[in-house]
Amino acid sequence: MTSGEDVSGVVIQLSAPPHRSQPITTPAQVTLPVGYFRFTVIGVPDGYRLEDPDGVYEGTIERGRDQERQIRAVANPTEPVLGTLGLTKRDRITGEPLRGAIFRVVTCSGNYAVTMTSNAQGVAYRDLAPGCYDLLEDAAPAGYQLDLTPHRVWIKRDTETDSTVYDIPVDYVAPRDPEARVPLSSVPSGRTS
Repeated sequence: MTSGEDVSGVVIQLSAPPHRSQPITTPAQVTLPVGYFRFTVIGVPDGYRLEDPDGVYEGTIERGRDQERQIRAVANPTEPVLGTLGLTKRDRITGEPLRGAIFRVVTCSGNYAVTMTSNAQGVAYRDLAPGCYDLLEDAAPAGYQLDLTPHRVWIKRDTETDSTVYDIPVDYVAPRDPEARVPLSSVPSGRTS
């Protein structure tokens, strides 16, 4: 914060090879291996916005040295900083848009955010606070199988994030044609040059 006061509740996503952490909420102290690190701010408390709109911070951890990174936020009480989620629902086989898919959108920590329903063009839009969200299909369009896979998205401020989710028709049977298979003639092993 520009006044120098600490602001709790900033959510960051840490990337430090070879792993990617779960989101971390400040204030936080994290032990990392020696080497390169990078983190992205994925959420700020209501009434604040990042001073650096990119929200990406990186550096190198040196052996035996502590590092402190400060994230500067400024008060923004009158205007919420939102991003837009664009959700598209399509038929997995034909690619046609599907109407009537109902999605529950929850934060990555499991809190309900909004419900979205795809329209005749197979799309739905909602403005959301920046952060990590999971899209959970609660109802599939008539004649389609319910997709049980959570679809994770990251909403950034003043940015549209699009996600396309596919459903398979209930009575779909994958075609199998053994006659059309190409025989495998050889598989090289060892040195080939």
